Amino acid sequence: MKRIERSLKGNSGTIYPPFRGGNRYVENLTTYREDFRLLFGAIIDDFLAFDIEKYVSWDKQYNLMPFMYSMMIDGCYPISRLSFLGKKSKPTREEFVKRACQLHGFVLDEEVTSRGFLTYVNRERNISINWDDKSNSVPKLGRDKICIGVIQANPVPELQTVTNEIIPYAVSIFNQLSPTRKIDQYIVNESIRLAFESDKILPRCRVNQ
Repeated sequence: MKRIERSLKGNSGTIYPPFRGGNRYVENLTTYREDFRLLFGAIIDDFLAFDIEKYVSWDKQYNLMPFMYSMMIDGCYPISRLSFLGKKSKPTREEFVKRACQLHGFVLDEEVTSRGFLTYVNRERNISINWDDKSNSVPKLGRDKICIGVIQANPVPELQTVTNEIIPYAVSIFNQLSPTRKIDQYIVNESIRLAFESDKILPRCRVNQ
């Protein structure tokens, strides 16, 4: 049997630079998840995700550079095990294309789509939407799944721009594209509240500056 588990959390701070190297990373200010779980607790399908993100970078002296901000929503649907009988899993590629073509301002991103990742973009609103099918990261328990994503195309320098302008529009678009996975207003409001709280906590440097 399955049960649904929901979680929403902020961020208590991160440490830079990461041990893997590099001079930047993405920090989730807030993370919302709805998971399908078996009764013994194993996640079998992470089917709804909503994140507000902060891009952290630093110079050669480990001084923090100005932050950038973005958001993303991902809704996943399991692919039918009866596909060999001709049963189509929804939302189908054709259904997504039909809805995407009805959305004002969105055009096909031919470059990304040519690489096998069906994507439409609204450059004026800084939002891209995509449809993809992919395998679960837990092969023994997971199933192939169809994912619908609504992603901020480019990060911006102000968190308030994300919360006031981009998120309301992105959530509206996602809820139109996704048949049953939805982001409600309570999750939006709590995520925004937690994002501003998390943003006050500066990343800590683990080396002497």
